Amino acid sequence: MTREPIEDLGAARSPRSPTKASLVEQLLAAEAGATLASLCEATGWQPHTCRAFLTRLRKAGKPLARQVLDDGTSVYCLRVGAGAQ
Repeated sequence: MTREPIEDLGAARSPRSPTKASLVEQLLAAEAGATLASLCEATGWQPHTCRAFLTRLRKAGKPLARQVLDDGTSVYCLRVGAGAQ
């Protein structure tokens, strides 16, 4: 009694859609960075959730920088080429 070979189920799966976390990291990696409002709009998250995610990135060692504009708006960006400190 022989068994039939199991089909490769991994090949039939479609690629995953981008996650909200990867979307936020892409926005932060842009040269202009991203404001809290733009992160909330892009993800549908509330402001406290976006701030918590930024904190998680910092604690994970990502080189996250914050710049305050003249109008008081904060712009966040991932410093490209900067390593974890």
